[in-house]
Amino acid sequence: MGIGLRAIVPLVSATIRTNEGSATTGATNIGGELRIRLLPKTSLYTATAFGGIFASFVRTAGEGAASFVSRGDTGTVALPFLGIEAGRRLGDTFSLGAFALLGVSLADVTVRIAGRDAGTFGRPYASTGLCGAVAF
Repeated sequence: MGIGLRAIVPLVSATIRTNEGSATTGATNIGGELRIRLLPKTSLYTATAFGGIFASFVRTAGEGAASFVSRGDTGTVALPFLGIEAGRRLGDTFSLGAFALLGVSLADVTVRIAGRDAGTFGRPYASTGLCGAVAF
């Protein structure tokens, strides 16, 4: 068992389109986690289950169509998560792998276009990606 830090920076943002315009939403997540090793430390491969909480820095950029005003917004929400990570050990302390996680935003983050709800963020939240890990 151990603790870890995790940061997720999006490579692609989500876009919502309506007749009144569009909104692009993305989030950078930084947080702490509790990690449980599922394979022995001596194994060539790694498997870890983890859970924690992110500070999720959410940003939107709106583009109004025709007579609508373009506007963006930013905010921060707490986002607890659970996930799994698998990889290959590259030496005693470093490994490369992939992860998948699921979470849910503790605050309601609604994207509005022209005064109407067009979508939400973080209910649920899912992420996959490549990762590197350093174990002490």
